[in-house]
Amino acid sequence: MPRLRCVPSAFHASLSALTALSCSYTLPALSEAAEEPSNKEENVSTSKQTNTEFFGFFPARESVAALKKAFPRVNEKAEEEKLFSAVKLNPSVEEKEVFSPLFGEKAVAHVKAFVEDANAQAILVDLKTENGEPIPLNSVAPESLHVPLTSALGFHNYNIGYTNVLMERLQAAGLIERLFDTNMNELSEKLEAYDSKKLSLFNPFPATDVHLYRQQDPLQVKGTFCMSSDYDAENETCTRQGKAECGFCKFMRAGPCGTEFTAWEKCLDECKMKGEDFIEKCGKETLDMRDCIERHPEYYRILDDSDEQSPDSDDIVEKNES
Repeated sequence: MPRLRCVPSAFHASLSALTALSCSYTLPALSEAAEEPSNKEENVSTSKQTNTEFFGFFPARESVAALKKAFPRVNEKAEEEKLFSAVKLNPSVEEKEVFSPLFGEKAVAHVKAFVEDANAQAILVDLKTENGEPIPLNSVAPESLHVPLTSALGFHNYNIGYTNVLMERLQAAGLIERLFDTNMNELSEKLEAYDSKKLSLFNPFPATDVHLYRQQDPLQVKGTFCMSSDYDAENETCTRQGKAECGFCKFMRAGPCGTEFTAWEKCLDECKMKGEDFIEKCGKETLDMRDCIERHPEYYRILDDSDEQSPDSDDIVEKNES
């Protein structure tokens, strides 16, 4: 597996500036190669004020050890870097609401490929539940999910901006699809200078040689979903909890149709993440729940406010918006 090349001097300033996008649950520290000693204190202070919050996946310690063994990183300072997958940078209030069912949930990242260019290394992953079910994050995180591994500049806590742009560039060039849609185990390509939609402040990103390697041996990374500002790295827990379960949900789940209700609720949550029409996509689950409720009037008669024994469309809309 090739080592990282030297960072182009023309790009040095941009990469230094990107440290403002470092993960917010620890303080990023620039290497001496990135900043003059006399400016260190000022730059650290600036980073404190400009940390970027993100919704992410945080690997467990044993998984981090496995990753470091499988993908040796370039410099010794990189060994102290925190590993994480930034699923969504600066999520809006509405997006946090969409993510809230995942706060504190355990998941497994399945490593698909290793990617590197002159400035960074990362692994491409598929995020799934512990039971192996896909987690629908494509609508809120359309770029490929990945875990940054290292930076040639040796940041103590690697900025998450550059690798997000790298994924954006790989998708724009069609290289990720080409790697997985062919029988190739590796792929090398020169990416032309690029204007990013994600980090336009640093445009243009210079041309770079990129290398992709398909993962041959199965490698799974266990971890936790959380907002970066709420992740307790020492205890590997998420201090932010999702919205408390509503009384209606508890009532429905405790009854004889709890399984049908859970399937219906799961479908609604997935539609939120995918940005799909829940009325169109969740018809089967809605009918299954209705039929079950009608079979058990002894429990669900409390819902019979208008000669109907199942939630109407307004009930569904209210649940979907809650």
